[in-house]
Amino acid sequence: MKRKGIGLFLIILGLFLFSGPAFAGRISDLEAEVIALKNRIKELEGREERFYKAVEELKQENQDLRKQLADLRAESGSLLQQLGQIQALVRELNDRIAKLEAPMASGLANPTMQEGDTTNGGAQASSNKPGGNLSPSAESLKEIYELGLSYFKEGKYDSSRAQFEAFLKAKPDDPYAGNARFWIGECYYQEKDYKRAILEYDRVQKQYPNSTKVPPALYKMGLCFEHLGKKTEAGAVYKDLIGRFPKSEEANKAKAQLDKLQNVSGKK
Repeated sequence: MKRKGIGLFLIILGLFLFSGPAFAGRISDLEAEVIALKNRIKELEGREERFYKAVEELKQENQDLRKQLADLRAESGSLLQQLGQIQALVRELNDRIAKLEAPMASGLANPTMQEGDTTNGGAQASSNKPGGNLSPSAESLKEIYELGLSYFKEGKYDSSRAQFEAFLKAKPDDPYAGNARFWIGECYYQEKDYKRAILEYDRVQKQYPNSTKVPPALYKMGLCFEHLGKKTEAGAVYKDLIGRFPKSEEANKAKAQLDKLQNVSGKK
């Protein structure tokens, strides 16, 4: 029995001694594989991080492109709006050119000029109204004048003023020249440019003293001074109007305005 026990021990010892190096080598291989796997995992993690970073960059680029697209659409809308305005202006100019260049169809008597002029100044004296057949140039002047009135009624004060300026440049001594100058002042008045309006109203009385537009020009000049807070100057203009044109409708209006100014001064 003792021999058998010793033999078994020797066998186990031999197996251990012979298998020890192989076992150690296997462990070394496994450690190498583990290190390789760790390196591979680290590499994959790096690739994953770069991938997500690239995705974020693409998202940012996409947002930038969307913003640029929105800006381009807004700019496109603005350009389309401007184009529409330009096209409308071109149509308006073509309209005006067609009216000014339209030849006389027949030798009919000239109708009196549209007197939106009857407001603030009475009708133009009949001696100032051209009669008989008009030459093409006279008809063009009439068209310019009436177009100026039309634009004024539509609130297109720049266009209206341009028409009356063209009328005066073409024929500064026309019977309606004083009227045209008055309407230029009215355009400025409607735009609340009271200083320029005063200059135009003053030119009416100085350059066209016989015009029926002098009384309304003086009255509106007084109102302009009031708007500018110059009560003394306004009062002086009203008194001048009342003294020079006592029977005019504007003289009555000037008296009412003068009373208001005096009452205000009295209260102070």
